[in-house]
Amino acid sequence: MASHSAIARARSILKVPAVRWAVGLALITATLAIIDPSQVAEQLRSVRWAIAIPAVIGLTLVHSVNAFGWGLLARLHTGLMLSPKRTLLSYYASMSIGLLTPSNVGSDVYRVASVADESGGWKRAAVPVAIQRITSFLALGLIGLAATAIIPVSPALRISVIAMVALMVGGLVTMMAVMSSGAARENWLLRRLPRLPEELSGQPGKRRAQLVAGIVSGLAFHLVSLSLALVLLTSLGADFQPIEALAALAIARLAILLPVSISGLGFQEAAAAVVFPAIGLPAEVGVAVSMLTRIGLILTVATGVACMASPARKAPAAAVATDSSEPAKAA
Repeated sequence: MASHSAIARARSILKVPAVRWAVGLALITATLAIIDPSQVAEQLRSVRWAIAIPAVIGLTLVHSVNAFGWGLLARLHTGLMLSPKRTLLSYYASMSIGLLTPSNVGSDVYRVASVADESGGWKRAAVPVAIQRITSFLALGLIGLAATAIIPVSPALRISVIAMVALMVGGLVTMMAVMSSGAARENWLLRRLPRLPEELSGQPGKRRAQLVAGIVSGLAFHLVSLSLALVLLTSLGADFQPIEALAALAIARLAILLPVSISGLGFQEAAAAVVFPAIGLPAEVGVAVSMLTRIGLILTVATGVACMASPARKAPAAAVATDSSEPAKAA
């Protein structure tokens, strides 16, 4: 009986990624039905792989920026010092889990679980991950907002991007207010927000450093990813203005924030088909370059699966003392 219930639970869990894949593939099919799929195929056949392959590898390696950003945030907040090897192995392993969950939340949960014991509990381990998630979204939103000023977009899209950035700023402000000390909570609104216990909120002097580290690593990750996508666009032999092309790629990249399909699958391709004509390129070119970026996603997942099998991702971490909380425990 227990085995039957376990199988039923497993099936229900597997239905979630299956539905997300189905939604993404359905959107790609719908997009191809509207544009000319033969032209997309022609674009993909014309790829200069000597240019595209290094860019695809780069799209896998660029996740190391986020990995070390997470490691830095964990050290600032909990005093836990992960080795570079363990940081990379844990982060890439989490990427393979994240694709099974909406908005890659599974990746966050995996990272929290991997250091919870050494960080002093799940709640303390979750704060750096939450800061990185919000600041990364904020960084992409700011890039997208700048992009809407470079190329002509509909008022509805511009308002949507502004609303998303405002939401991210609001979330970040709220999180920092929740983490603030009592002396800084004289504002009417702040007094009505919950406050984390001091052992969870980290050192007051380092909260600004956490915020800066999160935004800088987020900007670096997204800008490098967009630059690599620009290289993929070059591999298609397209004639374009670099700044306008980066802006179009940035707007299409905003689709990864939608917690519906796998990493914005389908939504990003559809967005590219809409935005690329605004910079004088066919919709088929936008869809083709989006499909090329998916090769980097597949390679990242394959790397994550390999990292899951490595025993080094469980190696004990060092701990450094902090002023406002107990030192993190080393395993």
